[in-house]
Amino acid sequence: MRSDNKITKCALKKAIDDYFSSCDDSPSSPMCAVCKDGVGDKCLSCIKKRTPYTLAGLCQSMGMTKRRFLSLKSDDRLCGIVDGALMKIERYVEENALCGTVNNTFAQAVLKEEFGWGREETPDSVRIELSPEAEEYGG
Repeated sequence: MRSDNKITKCALKKAIDDYFSSCDDSPSSPMCAVCKDGVGDKCLSCIKKRTPYTLAGLCQSMGMTKRRFLSLKSDDRLCGIVDGALMKIERYVEENALCGTVNNTFAQAVLKEEFGWGREETPDSVRIELSPEAEEYGG
């Protein structure tokens, strides 16, 4: 991934897809890597776990900071790709918390910190205009 401002849409999409594929293809436990008997995603002797989707993992795999990755949202060419990746990570955390495979307290902290859950959206400024009648009374 290029570290300058010349990131192409295609390169960004490929880097993101590669990260998610590597998470899906690699077990997070060495025990799971040697299990030979299984059905679907479950091993007979242990539950096969994939490497979790994280914003930090995505950014590290792309060789950039979170701040740099999030700044790509301001580029009209790239914002849809960045938003899609963030949504995939957010969905992963949310669904795994609901299923009990991710600790709820941890999931809540991640969703608040990384995805703004619980934050009130407030405008940067508010402009109040009085009607001519109200200005008469206001003096």
